[in-house]
Amino acid sequence: MGLKDTTDTSNGMAAEDLEQRVADIWSDVLGQKQIDKEADLFALGGNSITAAQIIGRMRDDLRMPSLPLMLIFEYPTVAEMTTAIRELPSTIA
Repeated sequence: MGLKDTTDTSNGMAAEDLEQRVADIWSDVLGQKQIDKEADLFALGGNSITAAQIIGRMRDDLRMPSLPLMLIFEYPTVAEMTTAIRELPSTIA
């Protein structure tokens, strides 16, 4: 039984660190102190404008300039978004 690989191959960041950074961005944009990683963006009060702001911040902060906006609509929780980012082809990430 091997060790679990917790490194995000898109940018070399550990999976837990990536999830925390995504949660921090969401928290900041939504103006909430803490974000439940399983909570839906739109249930948290987000909308298309905040979705665009979050993706913009993630593009800058995570150095992922090609991160597609539609990703947040397909994966509207921090946990789902983090998993989706880790699975992106390196040409996007």
